[in-house]
Amino acid sequence: MRQAAQGAVEADEALLASARAALTAFATTSVADAQQVQSQIGSLQSQVHALQESLAATEATQANIGAANAADVQTAQTALDTATAQRDAARAALAQADKPTDVQLTAAKQAVVQAQASKDAAQAAYTGLDQGVPPVTSGTACSNNGALRDETTCTAQKKAAETALAAAQRAEVVAQMQLELVNNGGAPATRAQLQAAVASAEAQIRSAQVRLGQVKGGAFTVQQAQVEAQRAQAQASLTVAGENLKAAQVRLDALKTGSSGGSHDAQRQALAAQVTGAEQKLKSDQARVDQLAAGPQDEEIRAAQAAVQQAAAQLGLVQQPATEHDIAAQTALVDQARQQVAKARRPYTDFDLEQQELALQQAEIALHARQVPFTAQDVRVAKAAVDQARAQLALAEVNVRETKVVAPIDGTVLERFTSPGATVGPGTPLLTIAPPVVEVVATISESLLGQLGAGQVVTLRASAYPGTPLSGTVVTLTPTIDPRTRTASVRIDPKDTDHLLKPGMMVQVGVVTSANEGALILPKAAVTGTLAPGGSGTVLAIDAGSRVHPVVVTLGVVSETSVEIASGLTEGQQVVTGSTAGLSDGDAVNVQPAPTGTGR
Repeated sequence: MRQAAQGAVEADEALLASARAALTAFATTSVADAQQVQSQIGSLQSQVHALQESLAATEATQANIGAANAADVQTAQTALDTATAQRDAARAALAQADKPTDVQLTAAKQAVVQAQASKDAAQAAYTGLDQGVPPVTSGTACSNNGALRDETTCTAQKKAAETALAAAQRAEVVAQMQLELVNNGGAPATRAQLQAAVASAEAQIRSAQVRLGQVKGGAFTVQQAQVEAQRAQAQASLTVAGENLKAAQVRLDALKTGSSGGSHDAQRQALAAQVTGAEQKLKSDQARVDQLAAGPQDEEIRAAQAAVQQAAAQLGLVQQPATEHDIAAQTALVDQARQQVAKARRPYTDFDLEQQELALQQAEIALHARQVPFTAQDVRVAKAAVDQARAQLALAEVNVRETKVVAPIDGTVLERFTSPGATVGPGTPLLTIAPPVVEVVATISESLLGQLGAGQVVTLRASAYPGTPLSGTVVTLTPTIDPRTRTASVRIDPKDTDHLLKPGMMVQVGVVTSANEGALILPKAAVTGTLAPGGSGTVLAIDAGSRVHPVVVTLGVVSETSVEIASGLTEGQQVVTGSTAGLSDGDAVNVQPAPTGTGR
């Protein structure tokens, strides 16, 4: 108590000196000192705050000190157990971070494999489009031999493939970085937090062990005196710092408002009042010191008696062998005393400094997170996602353009083979389209191919329009012959300005291959032999007695249904025009008159 009172006197003397200094400084202040005084106020405010926390901690310690009992021991033991469990949990978390699980490693490695596969696929797609190698170019706008089927679309496909490749490469880098973080035990900030948690738990264990030793050792009376002295010293220091802060604030106000007028006088009077108050407080505390010097007080007597009792207990421990529990308790007291000495010599331990440094690092990390919400890795991942999305969009746009089916010609839809939404493959027929201009396709015998050519005029007759013949022009003849029917196809362009002909309509085609006035014409059935222009054949002529005789004739022009007789017959001579099968030379026949209009 005497030590505490003496500390209060010393604090009062410092306070009085500070007040006097403030009063003296007030008279000589200048505007140029404002910035220095403002800095001093900030320092004093930090000092007052720290002293307030120290005083509160001392008072809390003083309130927690009491006589040892079973409940105190149980509470201290529970605190130690809790701190130990927290330390073990923190160590386990740190060990788990140092050695990632198989599941985490497998997931990180699988992500790397998938990223590499995506990169390889993107590389193959890009290489295939760039070099035009099938089957990559199948169904695209690029060909196999360097020529472009659609230059604009091919360029878009290459650009999309190049963007997809760059995105896949960046995704692979990100996956590799994630795997490295897993192998190294996670991010550095996370490891620092785990290590700080272990250190904090170990400090709590040491504090709990000391507290448990105090409770079990019963050294509370001396500790109370020590804590009381610490509290008095802290209170005195806080008072001095508070008065210094007030003086600095008054000086700052004086610098801001100037040294003239009623405000200046009021400030001087306030400072003088502070000096007077400090002098009175010094006198009061000095009287307290004098009273303590006159003789011991009851509290000191009780403290001394407690010290005697504690010494007697220590003597009993020396005379009697100590148990392991007693040795552990005494060791805890020694550690506590050493810690208090170290605390007095050095208020902040290495652990406190480490804690503050860790708090500073966390605050800097939080500040950096606010200033830069996204790390470089986050930006790279986001850019890779954007590039990949753009590549997918470009590819989707190309695919959408390729879903549009364009008819090769204009015309009218005659038949639809699929429905909207159905899935079709290459070569699947979709529609049958009739062109706006009808084309006539006719078949002719191969023997007549030499008599037809492109540009030749033909006559068309449709049963729907029996009295309206149409003309047309031969466009092309197919270069091949049907081996079964021995016929060829002829395409004819009809001159149908009234659009009478319809798709699928049957027409008869008449072709004038040559013209010979006064020619003798017989049906093909009446002539046997090789029916070719300039060839020879046999005809059954009928004599006056209605008997048939074979006559060799020379052939002229040969059509689909008739043959021109160049020589061997005369006009008006009767011949067999039907089938000659079963007739021989000299057989009698029944002559029928020829139908009207059969020609000559």
